[in-house]
Amino acid sequence: MKDTAWGFVFFIVLLTVASCNKKDEHSLGEFHIDIATVIPMGESGYMLMLDNGKQLWPAATDVHYLPVGNYQRVFVNYTTLSDEQGGYDHYVKVNDIWNILTKKVIEQTSQNADSIGHDP
Repeated sequence: MKDTAWGFVFFIVLLTVASCNKKDEHSLGEFHIDIATVIPMGESGYMLMLDNGKQLWPAATDVHYLPVGNYQRVFVNYTTLSDEQGGYDHYVKVNDIWNILTKKVIEQTSQNADSIGHDP
């Protein structure tokens, strides 16, 4: 009887330990927010290049229109769906995407010095 009880306790502990070991899986509840560049792929497709060089393929999206242009800098909220696959570092689900306002760099000359402003 005692052996059966210890066997049952051992079985429950084994199930508990095995069920907690899910570090390699991707949860749909986990999301990331990163800065990326939108790279055009064909007429209607795009990929996202993160600042660290990783390439993300948007396999699914909650954004039904792309509110940014090609090679535009964006904040992207995404959920990882898979690891490296098809030449991309991750397949992702795009939860939301925000445009980052960027402007061209201008040189300060004597003609435009008063229009740029001065912050001491």
